[in-house]
Amino acid sequence: MSLQHPGVTPNQMVNLRDVGAPGSAMSRWVRPGVLWRSDAPHPGDAEEPVVETLGDGSWPPRVVIDLRDPKELRDQPHPLTGRGVEIVALPLAGSLAPAEQLRMREGRTSLGELYLQLLGTAPRWLPVLVARAAQADGPTLVHCAAGKDRTGVAVALLLTLAGVPRSEIVADYLATRDALPNLRPRLGLDGTDLAAIEHLLDVSIPAMTAVLDHVGPDPVAFHRENGVAPEDIERWQQRLRR
Repeated sequence: MSLQHPGVTPNQMVNLRDVGAPGSAMSRWVRPGVLWRSDAPHPGDAEEPVVETLGDGSWPPRVVIDLRDPKELRDQPHPLTGRGVEIVALPLAGSLAPAEQLRMREGRTSLGELYLQLLGTAPRWLPVLVARAAQADGPTLVHCAAGKDRTGVAVALLLTLAGVPRSEIVADYLATRDALPNLRPRLGLDGTDLAAIEHLLDVSIPAMTAVLDHVGPDPVAFHRENGVAPEDIERWQQRLRR
């Protein structure tokens, strides 16, 4: 039986968008063609995704920041390898303590707990995230498996540096809700046990609000305290801000 949800193209990412797509609410704050976010691409996906919300419409991105753990790749190269794309492996969940990883796999971690745990390990991955996004000479795509949780936290932090209001950051995170029905079959393509992560297959305003509360009123100070170089902060702001 096909895992395909009615209306889903089997070879098409379903949660891909330009955060600053022209005409979007976020476009008041950030430029198009700089920061993209998505669910994971899969082998066999279309060469050119049919997505109207990519800023300048160019594909592929210049830099891909893959937040998945190596085991999620199942010993396969990233699908965009060899297409002139710089692939940056930045496994966020792998930065968690073994006990926290076990709790997550067993379904004993809420979204809010997971997001704050990821923030607790920010010095291990945040400097690389900002540096590679800041130094890219074209669109940077940030993705994990669903493009919701690890991607949601990472993109939220990048947006705080651009001075985007909290309400807009939360709205960008919540936009994934529309993709959830089609994300389920996409996640099933790589063998993900959907039953084991059912409690995580949603979005949570309190969880994202907790992230922004943790960052506090001075995002620049937060990033610097977590090891991000001042020159990368300035370069990223120049790239993304309107």
